[in-house]
Amino acid sequence: MAVDTTGPGYLAGEYPGGTTTIEGSAVSAEVRVFYEVPSGDWQFVGSAISTSSGTWQLLNVNPDYTFHVLGRLAEYNDVVVSKVTPTRTDLVTASGEFLP
Repeated sequence: MAVDTTGPGYLAGEYPGGTTTIEGSAVSAEVRVFYEVPSGDWQFVGSAISTSSGTWQLLNVNPDYTFHVLGRLAEYNDVVVSKVTPTRTDLVTASGEFLP
């Protein structure tokens, strides 16, 4: 059974720690976000393509949950960052913007 993972939060990454780097340089890659349900299976939440500068963002996720973030680029091993907690959009004021 699917869990509703929507909420007032976002996940984002930027160079140099944004999961889309190769040998320390930022690259454009697919970023996929998953929620681990109690059975241990991973439920797909959403995806984004990072910019060539390594910046990515996924909006409307529940900040009360933790997620697994997977960076994927053809011909390279996937990078997984586990137990990532979203930033609450209802408690912060953002400046600047992430570009698609």
